[in-house]
Amino acid sequence: MNAKGIFFLLITLIITHNCYCQKDKQFVDIGIAKEKMHNYRGAISAYSKAIKNNPNSDLAYYHRALAKSERQDTLGAKADFEKVIAIDSNLEKNNSNDDGAYFRRAIAKVHAEDYKGAYADFEKVLEINSDDEKIKADDYEAYERRGVAKSKIKDYEGAIADFDKALKINSRDDDVYSSRGYAKTMLQDHKGAILDCTMAIELNPYEVSNYINRGTNEEDLKEHESALLDYKKALEINPNDEEIYRCRGFVKEGLRDYDGAISDYSRAIQINPKNELAYLNKANLEANLLNFNAALEDYNKAVEINPNDESAYLNRGGARFTMGDKQGACLDWSKARDLGDPVANDMLKQNCR
Repeated sequence: MNAKGIFFLLITLIITHNCYCQKDKQFVDIGIAKEKMHNYRGAISAYSKAIKNNPNSDLAYYHRALAKSERQDTLGAKADFEKVIAIDSNLEKNNSNDDGAYFRRAIAKVHAEDYKGAYADFEKVLEINSDDEKIKADDYEAYERRGVAKSKIKDYEGAIADFDKALKINSRDDDVYSSRGYAKTMLQDHKGAILDCTMAIELNPYEVSNYINRGTNEEDLKEHESALLDYKKALEINPNDEEIYRCRGFVKEGLRDYDGAISDYSRAIQINPKNELAYLNKANLEANLLNFNAALEDYNKAVEINPNDESAYLNRGGARFTMGDKQGACLDWSKARDLGDPVANDMLKQNCR
């Protein structure tokens, strides 16, 4: 082949390669457009075509994982997120300034429950974009996502600091207020949590979790009536949410509406027969009302659902002891002690020598 022919071949290969990459990007753009219209099946199809053209497209795998999550395809999404992590595993070697790749890998690690790894990647995104004022519109989410990762590892103060920075850039994101409200709840800042939940509700009045969190904080402040109103609103949005009934049952206990509380706990159990906390709450209330047979039945169910919950054994032991079953009570307290409950050890010393 002469020099002219070789040159022509090289040009052809370069053009083909460029078209190949452009086609990959085009399919991703088509997928994103379909995803914005909530056409997740069509989006997945487009991302799959992008991957067929470029099997190492972390962007296509990332967006396909998000689309699969929307379709409740948890296993499929997990597999795609794992591909993102694998493709981007050599970021430092290949391109240490690719903030988008770090961001995608961080999200993938969150879904893989590698919160420390996600935290490190979000750190890298923010290191690359060190000036708050210059952070791109979608990159502000790095603060939010890093805050969520910090919450997962129980660094609530650090999480709040990140949520503050995210809100400085975008003060209209209800998810950030919601996440900050949760972190404040865990730090027992009930008034601060209520303010954040209220802001989140103003921005998005249809998100049930904000009503539940605000109601929980109101209950901790003994604002029972306000909590009831929030749970009522939450049930208007989602009348089949087991946690709303369980939380409302606890509020009704505080108001001494015991029949109403038992009714709500029972409704939570009806919706989800595996709701251990609803069984425990109902059992504790039944025991306080001296309905020990009913309480024992609920404690048994709670232990069956979660055989490693020390509080279930501790409280069942108390019910059994009151019913005259000292041997059964001591066995339960021994189990609770072995699982780490310090009160159980005291009960054993006092009653089971």
